[in-house]
Amino acid sequence: MSSNSKSTLYKCWCKATNREIGEPRYSYNWLFSRRAWFKVFSDRIECGHWCIPFSDVTEVVVFHTRQMLLPATVLRVRTRVHTYQFGFNPWANPIKYISITYREEQVGLKYSVFSIALRVGVVLCILYWLWTKIN
Repeated sequence: MSSNSKSTLYKCWCKATNREIGEPRYSYNWLFSRRAWFKVFSDRIECGHWCIPFSDVTEVVVFHTRQMLLPATVLRVRTRVHTYQFGFNPWANPIKYISITYREEQVGLKYSVFSIALRVGVVLCILYWLWTKIN
């Protein structure tokens, strides 16, 4: 079904992945996630070349969290075959345009092993750089 078949109810920029299945977390999958327009239609969601008809959706969860100090929303959409997560900027509000039942959860973002290792590596690099400047 093409984007022109029905008018867009809502459109915003998002990050999206189909490689996470649980609650939102900092992970490698988000580094290389899709950046695309998230579009809501009366019968489906589109993001890039993904087209998710509401008739295929088995569960929708809206996660409210914080990324650093900013509020963030992550939408998880499950179908019989795939699980998608869409991360939105604080000013985006596509949820009110989605015409299927969803539940909301307040969560803290968890860290993957990769995410922790990356942060430790960055801190160690900064400390090494400072040490070389002092000595």
